[in-house]
Amino acid sequence: MKEKARTTTGFFVFLALLGLSSVAVGDSYEYDPENPPKIIDYWIGGEKYGQENFEFFEDNTCLAQARGKGTAPCTWVLLSDGRIKLTISQMGLTAVTFAEVSGDQLTIWDVKDEPNYFVRRGSERDITWRNEQDSGS
Repeated sequence: MKEKARTTTGFFVFLALLGLSSVAVGDSYEYDPENPPKIIDYWIGGEKYGQENFEFFEDNTCLAQARGKGTAPCTWVLLSDGRIKLTISQMGLTAVTFAEVSGDQLTIWDVKDEPNYFVRRGSERDITWRNEQDSGS
């Protein structure tokens, strides 16, 4: 039971960090309304690659997954400036954060304005990482 409690606490810390986050949009980011970001997919990332994942669906819902810590339902909205607003819920708690998509990279900012990077499953970056893991690099 203690392991379950630690796991649940860890997931709440994950949600809390997202809930307190803010976005610092860099000068290099340019939103093109004619070519909106392609968010609908499965994204792999986290501090250690593959520890956290997000899956986005066409109906503006998503799932936030922290390996070994559970899954939380979420919703997403594409804002007029090209950012994505994420609302994540777990056991009555709600966290709001923002993200951007650039090609095959999803960036979500944490409480310290540090970016958290995720890559699209099946992208070149994902395949390269998996090959390195398989070869023991």
